[in-house]
Parts: sequence; C-alpha cells; structure tokens
Amino acid sequence: MSFEHVGRNKARQSSSHPHQIILNPLNQTEKELLVPDLGTDKVWRLTKWNDGKWSIHDHIDFEAGGSPRHIAARGNTLCTLLELTSKLAVHTFPPLPVPPTRLTSLFTLSALPIPDTMLAVEILLPEPNESFPETFIYTSNRNDLHSEGDTIAIFFLAAREGQPELVNEVCTGLIHVRGMVFGGDEDKYLVVGGVEGGGVKVFERIDGGKGLQEIGKLGEDVVGRPTGFL
Repeated sequence: MSFEHVGRNKARQSSSHPHQIILNPLNQTEKELLVPDLGTDKVWRLTKWNDGKWSIHDHIDFEAGGSPRHIAARGNTLCTLLELTSKLAVHTFPPLPVPPTRLTSLFTLSALPIPDTMLAVEILLPEPNESFPETFIYTSNRNDLHSEGDTIAIFFLAAREGQPELVNEVCTGLIHVRGMVFGGDEDKYLVVGGVEGGGVKVFERIDGGKGLQEIGKLGEDVVGRPTGFL
C-alpha cells in the first residue's frame, strides 16, 4: 500500500513518511487504522475488509508543511501534533463515514515566533483517574536553545470540549527530547529521555496534573541516547 503525496517542506517532506500506526482508539471494532504521515500533511484512515486486507478509506488534511507526527484521542476529539510547525491540531472525530471537523490549532510553545529548528515531538493523553480527574494533554518540544533545555507543554482539556488551553510549560533540562511515557499507579510518573544530552529523567505529576516535578534521573553515562520506553 502506498501513500502518494508530497508536502511543502522539500527538506522533510520529499516523500510519504508515516510516523505512527495505531488502531482508532475511538473505534471499538478494531477495523480502522490511523496513520499520521509527516511527509504528506495527512492522517490516513485505513479500514479492514472482511477478507482481512486493509485499504485507504479516507484521510484528514492538515496545514501545508505542518507534518502530523503523532495523535491521541479522547471522547470524540482527535488531537494531532504537527512537528514542523509546533502546533496541536484538534478535530471532532465521529465514526466513518462522517468527516471530522477542525476545531482549533494551538502552538506548543508560548514564546513566538518559534525557530524553524524547533520541533514538536511527542503527545500523551493519559486517562483521567481518581488522583488526576481532569484531562491534560502533554506535548514535548525539542531543540530548544534555552539553558534549561527542552520543554513539555501541558494543555487542559475541559470535559466535552475541543478547545485545549495551554496552562504550563515545564523545562526538562534535557536536550533533544524524543521518548516520553507515563507509568506508575494512576500514571503518576512521566519518564522523559534526551537523545543529545541529559539522560533520562522521571517527573511526578503535581497540582492535579497541571505541573511536573523532577524526582529522579539517570545520566547519559548510564542511559545514552534514549529514544523510547516500554
């Protein structure tokens, strides 16, 4: 199966570049795949036929040169991280064949303009629980020239709303953040890795999830160039 399209950014979008493949988290039948394609400015929607084969059913278009990298979903809301423009794009996301509706697009950094060398990388949307009853979206930025390293942006997403609000930016002290994962009881801890420096750090969620506090670290001499976690 080929995805034919070329994006506007010739350096990063010379061809299709799928960056994630996941089952649609809002489709419990497990018959739809979502494929963010950094190279085509699209998220492809693949559906499974009765014979078990997959085919392209539809796609979601994004701003030219945005480069959708990763997605997350909650309720009927789809959140897409655009790497090259450092934005969080939000759509309503009803089941097929109803098309999604664009709601908003927000920068993942408050300091504008954002240098072209800075990129948005990871997006996490942990399930609410007893300790963290409200919904927050966590996105990472990399290649920040700030002395305190790359940042993690925290957006608040009100119940049944598709308009996230940037409520915090946490400096990680890491360089070129790439991997990021929640863990522990009720997703209390966030593990983050810096590929180009800083090693791996563990942050504890505080203030109901609105903040992060560093509680542990493994230096780059112990964990070199981390890119992901299981």
